Amino acid sequence: MQLETMEALCDEYGYLLRFRFETHGAVRHIRLRAEDPRNSTEWVPLRACVMTPEGLRVPGVELRRRTSGSRPLEVAGTAVAPRSRDDRVRALREALISAARFRTRLTWEALCRTAGGDLLGVSPQDRAGLLFAVEQAGEEGAPLLSALLRTGEGEPPPYIREIVAAVGGGTPATAQVLKRWCQREADRAFAVYGMPPRTAPARLELTADGRIAAQRTAPATRRTIVHVEARASLLEVTPLHEALRGARERQDRRLVVGLLEQAEDSIVTLPKSEHAKLLREMRTARDWLNSGVTKRKRKRQALVNPGEKVRAKKKGSTLRDARPLPGLGEKPKKRKPSQ
Repeated sequence: MQLETMEALCDEYGYLLRFRFETHGAVRHIRLRAEDPRNSTEWVPLRACVMTPEGLRVPGVELRRRTSGSRPLEVAGTAVAPRSRDDRVRALREALISAARFRTRLTWEALCRTAGGDLLGVSPQDRAGLLFAVEQAGEEGAPLLSALLRTGEGEPPPYIREIVAAVGGGTPATAQVLKRWCQREADRAFAVYGMPPRTAPARLELTADGRIAAQRTAPATRRTIVHVEARASLLEVTPLHEALRGARERQDRRLVVGLLEQAEDSIVTLPKSEHAKLLREMRTARDWLNSGVTKRKRKRQALVNPGEKVRAKKKGSTLRDARPLPGLGEKPKKRKPSQ
């Protein structure tokens, strides 16, 4: 923003708001401060600010009367005209939706810092009326935004029970039932208004005496079991290295040989982590096979590990184990000297 533009805006509004978004773990936090060309306030979280009829007010800022413009600002400390009931309901709803978006449960005082400081003096009875109007402004079946409210001890305010009954949810019999019911509605609000939104869980139903009703379980789906070749089924549901280890532990030599052949073909297509696991298991399987191989099974050993055959040729083991051809190992007979 150019300096001339900043000076013009500061001359009209008194200050500018600068926002900053910070990430802590998986949560995004909003911080802001008010500044003009000469000085600025400290960075504060959004919950420390108050929404007023003149706009968002940041701690440490004194409002100044405009020197231009058609609507003058009130000087700090001057009483402002009270808002209408509809304006209050609208501000409360927007503040609760914003809290649900950031997965926050807040006290009435914290809610008023966003929805407007003129709500701080509202009695608990009037709070219930305003919050019921907030719920009426939503769609049927929407999460109960009032369930996001809590006391300083983390419990739902007592007047929330009246709102639950007014919207047709039933009357919670105990504070524990109310707390559990509100926690489910808070989870539903986090799901619906979160970024990105997701499917909300079902609302908890209350019995006629105000208890949590038994949860309905989804009917068991019928499963069809298809019998296929063992080699194919192992690969569909089990990583190849685990299938190879299982076959070795069951001492199924035929299956180990078949799996080793598949491993030879597929190892080059696996990611690095799976490649290392499979290669390690292939070596173990080959060692296990070779430990029980006798001379009559050398042919099968060569099929499992073709490299052994090549090394055996180099060492000359095949010639050492071969039987000599007839007549090669016999000494020639001595002829009798002729007389």
